[in-house]
This record gives sequence, C-alpha cells and structure tokens, in this order.
Amino acid sequence: MKTITNHIRKLFPLITGTGFFIALIINPLFSSGQLWPVSFDGAPSLKPAQLEISLFGAGSYYLSEVHDGTYGYTPGIRVGIGIVKNFDVKLSYTRGFFDLGKLEDSRENVVGIAPKYAFLNDALAIQVPFSIILYKPKKYSDFQENPEMEVYYLLNPRFIISLHYKKYFEFNVAPGMQIYIPGHGTDPTYFVGGNLGFAFSGNLNRWSVRPEGFIHYVIPHKGGKGSIMYGWGLSFTYNINLIKSK
Repeated sequence: MKTITNHIRKLFPLITGTGFFIALIINPLFSSGQLWPVSFDGAPSLKPAQLEISLFGAGSYYLSEVHDGTYGYTPGIRVGIGIVKNFDVKLSYTRGFFDLGKLEDSRENVVGIAPKYAFLNDALAIQVPFSIILYKPKKYSDFQENPEMEVYYLLNPRFIISLHYKKYFEFNVAPGMQIYIPGHGTDPTYFVGGNLGFAFSGNLNRWSVRPEGFIHYVIPHKGGKGSIMYGWGLSFTYNINLIKSK
C-alpha cells in the first residue's frame, strides 16, 4: 500500500499538469500569452520516465519605429517527461501582460508542445517547439456581442548547445528562428536570433535555477522596416524520477 501511495505522489504533478493542459485546449476562453522565445532549457534531455516541473517568469522589450521600451511580462508553467533515451517532450502554458504605457492583461495565452532530441553526449540538441496562441478580444460595449476567438500559431525550431561543469553549472546557447502564422490569411512573420542561458544547482539532475536572455530580429514584410525584440527571464526547475534506477 505504501508503494502505491508513493507512486501516486510521484505521478500527481504529471497528472495535474496534463489535466491543466487539456483544460486549456477544451476551454479556449480561459486561454491567452506572448511571443518571446525564452525556453529555459539545455541540450541534455530528460531520462526515460523522468518528470520535470518548471515555474518561470519573463520580460520582453521592443525596439522599432512604432514602440521602444517595455513590451510586457509573462508568468508560465511547464511540465516535461522523458520518453526514451535522448528524447523528451515538454508541455507549457503562459499568459502575457502588456505594458504599453500601463500594465494590462493581453488576453492572449500560449499553450505549447516542445519535442527535443539530444546527441553528442548531451552537448547538442534539436528542439522544435510548436505553440497555439488563443486570443479573445475585449467586448467594446454591453450592447456588442462577444467577439470571436482568434487563433494563431508559432513554430520555433532551434539548436541548443550546452557546456557543463560537473552537476553544478550549465551554459547554453540556442540559435533559432520563430515563424508566427496568423490564423486569418495574413502572411507569416519571421524572427531570427538566439537565446543565452545558464543553469546553477547543487545537482542539475534534481533541480536548477535558470536565468536566460534572448534577442530576435523581426524580418519586415514588403515595404516595412525591421525591428528588434529582446528580453530576459528566470526559471526554477525541479525533476522527479518516476522510476527508481537500479
């Protein structure tokens, strides 16, 4: 009985995270997030049946002819699981808050899935996060019907290069791009850039504190001018081995 209880306790975060993710999918009115590509991830993959739970926060800034300065902030949660050796999948949810003069709810949430394959002894990985952005516009008046839900998509393929010092320190560089796909026929927007992150811990296999920054160039559409988005964030990550190693 004690063994069963211990397994339930270990599985509880995974069940909770999966249920939360499903709830977001089936109830889009609850959903909304932002586009900044903080990943808080290194090249090493989770071990098979290893669970990862991450809580994070991030800020983003914008340089363009239209707006310079703070763009917004986002809190988020991520749950990952090791599938087989060198391969894991992580589910995430973020909700963004714009700060264009004043802080307000963006009414956008991002739910995402990020498969990752690691190789070269965990020094290099390929990760292809895919996100669904669900946006519910505000009602302009009590006499107006509720605006329809808008759906957008974001693909963010990247390489992750990691250097380690024992189990205490990790340095990560992640060049990549973002492809922002509007859901109403508008041409996609492309971002190119990269992330720079660190991980500090007493045992990286168990937990870590991860500061990370990014900078991306927004490729302009025809007739437009490019802009730059950059930002920072901080994550706390905790790992649980669902199956004890022999």
